[in-house]
Amino acid sequence: GVGSFEATRVSGTGNRSRVENGVIDSVDIDDEISRDIQAMLRMRQDVVFVISEIEDVRLREVLTMYYLSNWTWMHIADERGCDVRWVHVLHAKALAEARKVLSKNQALVHCYSLSDCDIV
Repeated sequence: GVGSFEATRVSGTGNRSRVENGVIDSVDIDDEISRDIQAMLRMRQDVVFVISEIEDVRLREVLTMYYLSNWTWMHIADERGCDVRWVHVLHAKALAEARKVLSKNQALVHCYSLSDCDIV
């Protein structure tokens, strides 16, 4: 990114015009959006890894459908040929398995909120 222009002055008057302030704000917002997108992509990669480490294919499918494909519980139930309650049972089991994967891979536990930290 271009970086913050907060301390940079183009004119020698010491006062920035509304246009200069607008440009500076726009660049800062673009940089923040870019950092947020990068953090979200890293998070998605971690989610994909965690799901891939779950042995039970049914549990992997439920997590993939819900978290990566954004399917509704009803859509997942229809696709799997079961009722929504059973999907919720599978989801709970899948989350328990995901927790086990995370406990074995502490390096995956990142600080994804850019406002909280710079380490990702």
